[in-house]
Formats: sequence, structure tokens, C-alpha cells
Amino acid sequence: LGNPQDEYESIHVTGTNGKGSVSKVLFELLRSHGFHAGLYISPHLSNFRERIRVDDERIGKDEVVNLMEQIEPVLSKLEAENPDFSPTFFDVVTAMAFMYFKIKKVDVAVVEVGVGGRLDSTNVVRNVKVGVITSVGLDHTKTLGNTIEKIAWEKAGIIKEGMDLICAETRSEVVKIVSKRVEEKNARFFLRTKDYGFSNVRLKLNENRFDYLGKERIDDLLITLNGYNQIINTSTALFAFERFMEHRGKKIEVDRVKSTLRQVRWMGRFEVFQLGEKTVVMDGAHNPSAMEMLAKNLNVYFPRTRRMGIVGIIDDKDRDSIMRALDGSFDGIMVTNPMESRTCKIKDLMDAVKRYYPTAKFVESKIEAFKRAMKSDADLIVITGSLYLVGYLRDYVSRLERNGR
Repeated sequence: LGNPQDEYESIHVTGTNGKGSVSKVLFELLRSHGFHAGLYISPHLSNFRERIRVDDERIGKDEVVNLMEQIEPVLSKLEAENPDFSPTFFDVVTAMAFMYFKIKKVDVAVVEVGVGGRLDSTNVVRNVKVGVITSVGLDHTKTLGNTIEKIAWEKAGIIKEGMDLICAETRSEVVKIVSKRVEEKNARFFLRTKDYGFSNVRLKLNENRFDYLGKERIDDLLITLNGYNQIINTSTALFAFERFMEHRGKKIEVDRVKSTLRQVRWMGRFEVFQLGEKTVVMDGAHNPSAMEMLAKNLNVYFPRTRRMGIVGIIDDKDRDSIMRALDGSFDGIMVTNPMESRTCKIKDLMDAVKRYYPTAKFVESKIEAFKRAMKSDADLIVITGSLYLVGYLRDYVSRLERNGR
């Protein structure tokens, strides 16, 4: 395919949680300052074309078809030469994104890692001056390893010679591993709380404020992204943007930064809908550390509210640790199958849930589970456990909200 990813600069973003949010904020900051920017994220929630975007438009249907027509003969040739060659869906979509960004002649692309970093499909990007590690937690342990240290090492695999590496994760065991890799690659290391940070955090639903402490100090930033974690993510994206602009010999424009951050939306991340007297929160948390943050955020934004959870967790996740993190967060729980296309061991899932919520019920249909939750006496319905589940129900709930139901 001719290494299309070499034709433009990339900002590479990895992390257990927060990498999608950081990527989205970074992308919007780039656009606001006049850059012709691309964004590659995964997974999508509602529509495949969410994954690949240039400026304010998703990749078109015809463009997806045209690019696949170019990729398919290459796949056939490689498979003929090596029968063991079996690229994944993500490999193919990554190639498509890189080709699309080249065709569109982007100035810069924000590229979110799929899983890990070192062996991820996206790690063929070479024209990278800024990389980001958002957080390190236990997820994808069969692929990346079962300790924080092993996972940190995999994520540090995105570090390239001479680049700036921004690390939002501050735990000493992670910092030790990442800083060693930085040293090996003659890169520059920027750590949250040491090189950038924030203060004066005030959390209010859809109106969260903080003071940013980076190269610039920016007081009273307002973001609609909810949760303390989004303060971390936004400040990390802003610092990465400052470093990018420094390499370009440019300064950030504070007024543009403020107006841009006020407008950033990110689907399925503590996203709030109002259906009559019921409030619905959709959060794609799907690992223990993300669930711990969800539990904290529920207590901040909805401290004295009757809550019903709709939970679906796929088989390769640590279901017991996830449910332990949610212990006491709900007054009742319904469990549903998170995906149509992937089998789910419902008995194992129910066993994990019932250890913490003995009265939990399984409802096969996701829509039916939501309808039952709407009829319950809960004031707040929380849909979580899987981005696939959130994506499925988000379309349905969005339609209800638009229709005033």
C-alpha cells in the first residue's frame, strides 16, 4: 500500500482508559487552530464510519468501498504468498484510515491505539513528534499480560526516537517502566503532576470547571464532559496540543481553546439523556478501573438517587472485579447480552453479578431490559459494562429523547 501513514504527521494515543476522549479533544483543538486534521478511533458506537474522520466529516460510504477495492487485491496477494497471513478486521480498517488520510492530504492525524501499543496495528506510524499514554490498568490481560508492569511495557511500545511522550498515569511502577523506555529512545518525558496538571476542580453535571496548569495557565476552563477522569483527559490532551504547537513554532490561542473545550462532546462516556422524569446515563466502562471511576462519578453527580443498572460484560473481561467496583452503586440491576455477534456465557456473567446483587435478573433483549428499567421506581438508569451495549441502546434512547418520550 506504499506506507501512506508516512505522508503526514501523527499524534499517537494509547492507554487503558481515556485514550478515545484524549484523542477527540486533541482533534478538536487541532481543528480549532486551523489544522486539516484526521481522527482514527475505535470501536464505533452506532456507525462504522465514526472510526475515520477528517475535519467535520466521517469517511463516506463510497470512500469505504473504494478503499476496500484497493486493499482487497493486496490481501489476496499476501494470503497467496503466505497462507498463515490472516489480518484482523482492525488491521484492515487501520490501513483504510491511513490511506484515507493520505488521500485527503491531512496536516496531522490523531491515531488512537486499538489494544496495547507495541504490537498494535497503528504502531507503524513513524512521523510522530508527540505521543500520549493516558492511563494503565488491567484490561486485555490475555493479550497484554496480567500485571500493571507488563501492560505498561506494552503501552510504552509506542515511544519513538526523539519524540515527546506525555504520560497521565502517575503510579510509580508505571512511571519507572515508561521513563526507561523514553531514555532508551532518546525521547522527552512529560509527566502529569510534574510537567502539567490542573487545580480548582468544580464538578457539576455537564458544567465541569478547572484551572489548567501547563506551559500556559488557563483559569476557569469549562467542559461538558462529565467526571473527574475527564478533567485528567482534557488537561492531558491540552498539554499534548501545547507540545505539538511548540514543535510547529506556534502558540495556542486561549480564547479558541476555551470555546472549543466547551463544545466537545463524546458519545457513550458518562453521557446523559433525559426521558421525562427519568435520567439515563450511558457509560462504556468495561474494566475494573473504569468501573471504579463510574461509581465515584455516580456519587458525585447523583448522590441521593434511586439507581437501576443495565449491565452487559463480554466474556474476556474480569467480571468479578468489575462487579466488585460497582458494589453498592445500584438499588437494582438487570443483566443483558452485550453483543449480538459474540457469544456470552450468561451463567458465568450472572454468577459474577449475583455475588454483589443477589436479586439481579437476566433479560435477553436489550430493549426489553431498558423498557423494564423505565417502568421501575428508579430515577436514574445507568447503562454500562460494554461499549457495544451502550452503542446498541444509545440509538434507541436518542430517538426517544428526540421524540420527547
